[in-house]
Amino acid sequence: EPSPAAPAQPEASGSPPLQQRCLREAGARVVHPDETFSFEAYHALLRQLHSSGFEALPESPALVVELHALARKMSPTPGVPLAPCSPSGSKSNGTCQGGLGTCQTHAPPTDLPDTLARVATACEQRMIDGLDVDNCLDLLLHARACDGAHRLVRSAGEFVRGHLRAVTVLPRWQTFCAQNPTLALEIMTGAAVALDEKLREGTKTSTACRKRKLSDPCKVHKSC
Repeated sequence: EPSPAAPAQPEASGSPPLQQRCLREAGARVVHPDETFSFEAYHALLRQLHSSGFEALPESPALVVELHALARKMSPTPGVPLAPCSPSGSKSNGTCQGGLGTCQTHAPPTDLPDTLARVATACEQRMIDGLDVDNCLDLLLHARACDGAHRLVRSAGEFVRGHLRAVTVLPRWQTFCAQNPTLALEIMTGAAVALDEKLREGTKTSTACRKRKLSDPCKVHKSC
């Protein structure tokens, strides 16, 4: 009797069967999925790529954060030359999976890095515009984990320091300090330095105002 057919291999977990089939059929024209990102994030990224990065961003703040991380992860590092292809299973690094990557063989089209950068920048602006006391710590950690998100790191850090009194009374602050003691110390130190500079500047201005002639009263500080 003929041997029974081998059972079909199950689809990889984390992605719908349709997505897996499309990825297999597309071959080297696509990026192999990272299961740490959701199907919705890849769907949003594909919409952005089809529009060269001019598609409206998703309404969900959480999806915007995930889309930003995905775009940043796929973006090639500026100034880093492309390495020769090293397929998985070879004696070399074995890092290339055959999809669009940063090797010489599977380098992305020249317009892809620009589109990814445009998407990442748009996501960062959305996150900066939506900074508040409840999300600033999480967005700061997210920005520090993403290569190249310097503007978001700076904006989130400045927001935390500027609203430190409101941030430190939240339960999230205790967890944040326990998990990120060095970063928490940096935030507190930065806030203290900024406050000291502000007080020094205020003292200098007030002293200068008091030295004015009585005939020219200060119009800036009522106490002068």
